[in-house]
Amino acid sequence: MFGSKGTGSSASYFIKSPGVLALGREWFGCATLEGVGLENQGGSGTAGSHWERSELGDETMTGARINERRYSQFTMTLLKDTGWYEPNFAMKDEFTWGKD
Repeated sequence: MFGSKGTGSSASYFIKSPGVLALGREWFGCATLEGVGLENQGGSGTAGSHWERSELGDETMTGARINERRYSQFTMTLLKDTGWYEPNFAMKDEFTWGKD
């Protein structure tokens, strides 16, 4: 479900759960995508625990302060992949950041 590349301060982390990986590959148009990136900057409450802003922009679960946050299919898919939630995908916000 979780992966990484590199070491030390140059390490990058990503989510590669089945649903998130499939969504990311389709969304970004990249059949070889290893996973959807997690933040690699900020403190312990941000780095490795929020979506990477450069990949998912104004998504709610990025670690940045954003005025117009979006609850996207990425966070809903991650919640579903945990097995703890069955999100209502009809409630997702319009989200186009990084598409294709």
